[in-house]
Amino acid sequence: MTVTDRIKIVRDQAAWSNFFFLLVFIALFPLFSRYRVSAFEAERWKDADFLSSGAEFGSDDSNSGDDD
Repeated sequence: MTVTDRIKIVRDQAAWSNFFFLLVFIALFPLFSRYRVSAFEAERWKDADFLSSGAEFGSDDSNSGDDD
């Protein structure tokens, strides 16, 4: 008794939509990551104990140190 089988191979065309979705994801992911990092850093530095000018928190920069 012999066994015979048939195999049919079908080759579909490439789905270009997957390629374009991948390109959009690759382009948007770094932008989204940069936004999240900058939002995190802004929130983290919002309650810092010193000002961005380098002066200590609560100091009066208008006074030049002449306390007569």
